[in-house]
Amino acid sequence: METIRKEELTKIFDAVLASMEAAKEELIELDGAMGDGDLGLTMCSGFQVVTEEIRKLDETDIGKLLLKLGMKMNAAVPSTMGTLVSTCFVKAAPKARGKTEVKLADLIAMGKGAIAGVMEHGKTTA
Repeated sequence: METIRKEELTKIFDAVLASMEAAKEELIELDGAMGDGDLGLTMCSGFQVVTEEIRKLDETDIGKLLLKLGMKMNAAVPSTMGTLVSTCFVKAAPKARGKTEVKLADLIAMGKGAIAGVMEHGKTTA
């Protein structure tokens, strides 16, 4: 896959949802050891919303899609992990704005934007 368009992004989010669903009980157990035990539930719920929303949107601009999906994720799972994941979407979005397909260089820039967003949100540095 040399480029990612909305169709491929939809498949990627489908695969993430399937992975979360497969790991749900393990995530619940791990999170329960040190937290409230809802990680598996919230991530399944959040990515379920994302996979449904991407299919509803007529948008093909990857940046606009990620921004909308990030906002939807944030509203659906207002937890620490939901906030971090939605921050990744929102901060990656500007690097893809105006593009209906992204290439490796775009993905690298998007990843750097996502990392910077999480670091900013967590008030940390590398």
